[in-house]
Amino acid sequence: MLVVIGGGLFQSFAIKKAEEISIKTVCVDIDNNAPGKNLCSHFIKKNTRDYAGIIEELEKEKIKPSGVITVGTDMSRTVYEVSKHFGLDPGFNNPDVVVNKIEMRKRLKKFNIPQPDFVYGKSFEELKNKIIQSNLKFPLVIKPSENMGARGVVKISDFEDLKNNFEISSGFSPDNRVIVEEFMEGPELSIETIVYNGKLFPLVTGDRHIEKEPYFVETGHSCPSKQSEEILKQAFKVMSEAAAALGIYNGPAKGDIKISGGKIKIGEIAARLSGGFMSSHTLPLSTGIDGIKLAVKQRMGLKISEEEFEPVKNMVCLERAIYFENEFVIKKIENVDKCLKIPGVEFIHFNLKEGDKFKILKNNIGKIGNFIVRAESFKKAEKVVEKVFNTLIIK
Repeated sequence: MLVVIGGGLFQSFAIKKAEEISIKTVCVDIDNNAPGKNLCSHFIKKNTRDYAGIIEELEKEKIKPSGVITVGTDMSRTVYEVSKHFGLDPGFNNPDVVVNKIEMRKRLKKFNIPQPDFVYGKSFEELKNKIIQSNLKFPLVIKPSENMGARGVVKISDFEDLKNNFEISSGFSPDNRVIVEEFMEGPELSIETIVYNGKLFPLVTGDRHIEKEPYFVETGHSCPSKQSEEILKQAFKVMSEAAAALGIYNGPAKGDIKISGGKIKIGEIAARLSGGFMSSHTLPLSTGIDGIKLAVKQRMGLKISEEEFEPVKNMVCLERAIYFENEFVIKKIENVDKCLKIPGVEFIHFNLKEGDKFKILKNNIGKIGNFIVRAESFKKAEKVVEKVFNTLIIK
């Protein structure tokens, strides 16, 4: 059986894929209404961070998994601990350096991997003193040491900004530590890869669209990236070195890579496939590579041929968020069926429903929805995006 840590939307894609290829799944989530509950073979109601409780429940129910996986959520520590307990290969050496941003930065620094300068601490005064001593210059970025979806991530312009945002960022951090980094101006790439038999296979590289300064809200991504072949080659080289430095040796590695001042630098690396509909939708729609299926097979110890990592198509695939600039209660969502009939529209998902309140975005949580289009060129794909926005009515 495959244990899937998390039963949310992105993990449900892994559950569905595993069940499609006749692999029974155990879904672990604290939410009884999690989407994955109705897709899996067996459901365990546990907090996904509670790896000891999950292990205890699996032992109690006499379930001996053959693989453990998560997708689109930073539960790699739980994947690691559950895998090790049952004698399985987690695919990486140290959960801390692929989950905790501070430990990740320290590890990358040890191996001289290009990244922003940084300091970290547990109080405003500690951070202020370290910033002065390190000669870091504003603008900077404050982040919780651990979290997802850009929660508590803010661009700061001075010490007053640092003071005003410290408690917010710290509140999102499980260990109360906060990291402050050099702000990297420039475009950002999302690179999806899998390390298999000691080799890092690129699956797809997309352009991330980050907006809403001083916050970092991803309003969409585009595959393939529009960056030059030379930039993409350099980015993959740095990504490969970073994955090796972090000890990811047999599994997915997802990288957010910045192109800043003509240099490639690591934003973040995770030992999992991405969320945001990239691994589940834009990757296979753009390239024909089924990344989730590959990751499921790998975690189950099934043989994979290198041909499965090769793209079989080259389509433009765009994911876009549905959101507004003002807060309101959603009275009506109309013309969804009309949107789905537009040639090139592949998928529409709503996070909010009629009657829900939409709040101004400060992170990647709370978007009204997302949609994905596909076409032979960027020009055609962007026209489809425009048609969707002109057709969809949200009152």
